[in-house]
Amino acid sequence: MRVWAGLVAVMVLTACMFNKSGLSEFAPNGADAAAKQDAAADMVPGTDGTRPLDQAPSPDGPAVDGEVQTPDVNVTPDTFVCPSSICTRCAAGVCIIDASDCSSGCTCPAGMPCKVTCGSSGCQGNVDCSKATDCEIDCDNSDACTGNITCGTGDCDVTCGDDACTGNITCGGSSCSIDCSAEDSCTSNIVCRATSCCIECGKGACGGNVDCGNAKTCQMECHHPSSCAGKTTCPSSCGTWCGSGSSCGSCPP
Repeated sequence: MRVWAGLVAVMVLTACMFNKSGLSEFAPNGADAAAKQDAAADMVPGTDGTRPLDQAPSPDGPAVDGEVQTPDVNVTPDTFVCPSSICTRCAAGVCIIDASDCSSGCTCPAGMPCKVTCGSSGCQGNVDCSKATDCEIDCDNSDACTGNITCGTGDCDVTCGDDACTGNITCGGSSCSIDCSAEDSCTSNIVCRATSCCIECGKGACGGNVDCGNAKTCQMECHHPSSCAGKTTCPSSCGTWCGSGSSCGSCPP
């Protein structure tokens, strides 16, 4: 009997294990152990530590059988921000600079179209539009735009009033239009490196040199005997066809 009691005690002790909580429980074995391990693999911690994976809580509500739950994401499109430190205002993605913000000159922001509007005697400094995508410089008022005007690689449109645009004008890009049809406007040099140049000169206008030698086409019109007093350089591709006198016409296509 003593031997039998000892054997029973050994069997009970070897069939038990002690967990970290200090509670004794029987260790699973055989088929029961495999079943419990499979069930545990399908569980994720929940409030009770026994929630199956297909019933795991979703941030968007309960899961639906066969449906993958994804969180709602509010996609906000890029919002255009007007650079108010430079532009007086913006309209349809165009930076507009009024004379009040260009009294002593101004620089257009890079990477966007720019329009500079100068009133009478406005913009008494350089107007730098060299980094904008397109430029419209409105100096169509008397004595406006006394500094240099510079456009970049985009389209450029410059309009000058009486006695306006007394500094150098430089443009490039695909198209450049310079309207100096007002009296005594554009008295300094004009350099047009655009693919297509169009320059109009009125009475006493275009007093400096006009260089569109690097353009593909250059249409320059001198409307008065006193206009175009300087040297005019036409595109070399035009040859003598547009090289005579102080004005050049459109290059043949």
